[in-house]
Amino acid sequence: MYWVPGSKENEIRSILKSYLYKHFGNLSEQEAEYLFNIAYADFINYVAVTKDIIFDENYQEDTLSVIQYMYLNQPSALINTLTEWIEVWSWKWRQRVKLALRDEEDSQANAEVERKVGAVLPSITSLFNWLKRYTIGALVRHGEVCFTSLLAETIVKEVLFKPLSSQETHEALRFINENPAFIISEITKKVREISTYKGNLVIVRLNPLFFENQRGEPFE
Repeated sequence: MYWVPGSKENEIRSILKSYLYKHFGNLSEQEAEYLFNIAYADFINYVAVTKDIIFDENYQEDTLSVIQYMYLNQPSALINTLTEWIEVWSWKWRQRVKLALRDEEDSQANAEVERKVGAVLPSITSLFNWLKRYTIGALVRHGEVCFTSLLAETIVKEVLFKPLSSQETHEALRFINENPAFIISEITKKVREISTYKGNLVIVRLNPLFFENQRGEPFE
């Protein structure tokens, strides 16, 4: 796949930042950098899904190559893709993300999911990564383009938790490995439920001082 110099990647990152400023005006440098890091990862996932390379072994690198190629050879197509995506992404950010200025304790249920699933992840790493990519694709196709990696990981863990919470670990692992259709069906169901839900899905916990820097001009 064609690869262009790193300087072009920096130009692409600058273009994305300028689009963010158009939709989120009056950002401090810290705000903009935080927002950009999330948006950049989501844009990579979006292009990977729309270009059908989400399941490539090195899909993030391959996707960056695609974006860079478009930048050099198909600039109008890249701008159209970016414009379409940022419109939906900025709307989804406002719909899905809640900013919290103090720590809130994780619910007992969430902690149990992390404990149960985390304990078996080393033995199902390849499957987990494949399911996460599948879920990213399902989310994007249902219009959920914001915090795609986080939402995908959360969904997959919740689905895997279902057999892990009702069976012995070895039995649950066997069930998971032998019934991929069930796992995929449950993931698809959860994605559909999320796509019809209109409230917050992600809580971003911030230091109260984080957004108190003096606001300045857009940075490069």
